[in-house]
Amino acid sequence: MKRVVTFSVVLLFIFPVCYLFADQPQQGTKSFTVSKGGTLKISLVTGDVRINTWDKNEVSVKMDDIDDVDEANSHQINISQNGNTIIVENRGGGGWSNSNDVSVSVPRDFNLDVKTNQGDVDLKSDIKGWVDINTGGGDVTVKKITGKATLNTNGG
Repeated sequence: MKRVVTFSVVLLFIFPVCYLFADQPQQGTKSFTVSKGGTLKISLVTGDVRINTWDKNEVSVKMDDIDDVDEANSHQINISQNGNTIIVENRGGGGWSNSNDVSVSVPRDFNLDVKTNQGDVDLKSDIKGWVDINTGGGDVTVKKITGKATLNTNGG
């Protein structure tokens, strides 16, 4: 009887700990060397987009719930570089139920082309370049933009 009680007590502590660590989102990061004046293109079905600027010639893309952004993943997101353009996009599939929140850091002198069907877009710091932000349903928040800006939301 004593072993059964001890075993039960151990299980009561093990299961909650296992649950906490079992399905925790992983954060994947991918970085690219770029020069000023490049372009970040983001095209997502659903997901919030947060963009910061910095004084590095680098674009850093961070996404939650991705084990390894270099490999194919369940959310079917492609993160790639084509010259001085960084592309973050759905490769297909996914659908409305798979949200892909992304945080990106770009040089201060950079262009932005951001589209999401459902999600907020937050430009957290000043940027110099053209900015085109479109969301089908979400808030758009920006700081100072030095350059041409087009900001659209259908419900935010």
